[in-house]
Amino acid sequence: MATAAAAGTTAAAAYASLKLHITPEKFYVEACDDGADDVLAIDRVSTEVTLTVKKDVPPSAVTKPIFGILGTIRLVAGTYLLVITKKKKVGEIFSHAIWKATDFDILSYKKTMLHLTDIQLQDNKVFLSMLNHVLSVDGFYFSTTYDLTHTLQRLANTSPEFQEMSLLERIHRFATPVMHGCIDSEGHAANFVETEQIVHYKGSKASFVQMDGFQRHFDSQIISYGKQVIVNLVNQKGSEKPLEQTFSKMVNSMANGMVRYVAFDFHKECSRMRWDRLQILMDQLADQQDEFRTGKRTQWGLIMDGWNSLIRYYKNNFSDGFRQDAIDLFLGNYSVDEVEPASPLHVKKDWKFLALPIIMVVAFSMCIICLLMAGDTWTETLAYVLFWGSASFGTFAIILYNGKDFVDAPKLVQKEKMD
Repeated sequence: MATAAAAGTTAAAAYASLKLHITPEKFYVEACDDGADDVLAIDRVSTEVTLTVKKDVPPSAVTKPIFGILGTIRLVAGTYLLVITKKKKVGEIFSHAIWKATDFDILSYKKTMLHLTDIQLQDNKVFLSMLNHVLSVDGFYFSTTYDLTHTLQRLANTSPEFQEMSLLERIHRFATPVMHGCIDSEGHAANFVETEQIVHYKGSKASFVQMDGFQRHFDSQIISYGKQVIVNLVNQKGSEKPLEQTFSKMVNSMANGMVRYVAFDFHKECSRMRWDRLQILMDQLADQQDEFRTGKRTQWGLIMDGWNSLIRYYKNNFSDGFRQDAIDLFLGNYSVDEVEPASPLHVKKDWKFLALPIIMVVAFSMCIICLLMAGDTWTETLAYVLFWGSASFGTFAIILYNGKDFVDAPKLVQKEKMD
């Protein structure tokens, strides 16, 4: 993260209003808050970051408003600067405005790409597409006056001195902590999601924290959150059964009274839209009673469930590698090496590994269309359904038989993460 402290300032918040001035030699990030004279200067050649003042910004610079610096990242073409260009207010916490970053810019330090080969240009394009993919996912939130990176529960367990610190003392005025959501060798999940619900009533504050993801070391989580209730919703039959059994065995072997484990076979218990059966889970978790929506599955609902399941299966198996690579790149789990002799992006695959998944999706779609748009006679409709159904089933069987060859596995995972 390219940051710098504003020396001598007594303000308690990060800068809320910024301007980015671009010249061939430097990026200048100007603080536009009332009374501010600070400018963050980033050298585009040496990448050196210094603090200067507004009079040092060249008049010839191209200027645009921004709302924060997300960070810097090194790709094949060199270093890039990531900035927030649009924001939307989504609410307030204790009178502190909470913003959602809605648009970003990825700016290259380099003025030209002539130093790159055709292969390097292509690789750089792929890495940029990975960054854009992550940034396009909704859910980047920030505040210039409130520390979103700490829950009220965690703050309650910190020292009084830390709680009295301003946001400026915890970070820097040009730094904006942004929240967003792979498991490494230490058991830490990149998709670890922490959700906090806060109730503020007549000066009293209550915080309920949920975590989505898994960390191998529960000791650290107990320190941060206290007692843990683990809810496992995976299937307890079929291919997911060994996962549930292993997880249950691991938790039971801990013999830790601070950790409670609840297994609930969601697909079995709530099949056919029997949402009322979630009460079984609620009864296991707490004494609180609630009402759940019930409904009957229609023919269209059945078709849509099948379609959504197919799309989810396709994404998880044939596009998840790119998404995981994008997350690894964005979080710094993978570092691009300009002099790397062989790019991990180049993995040759036969044409059938690209064509068969597409054929399967098209055939299944045509089968659904034939069911919805019946022909003149039932025999004609049956013939079309059998043809497209056989095509989709046949390609699906081939894909299952050669499953590992078809799965879009991550390419950027470094060896130390696999050990």
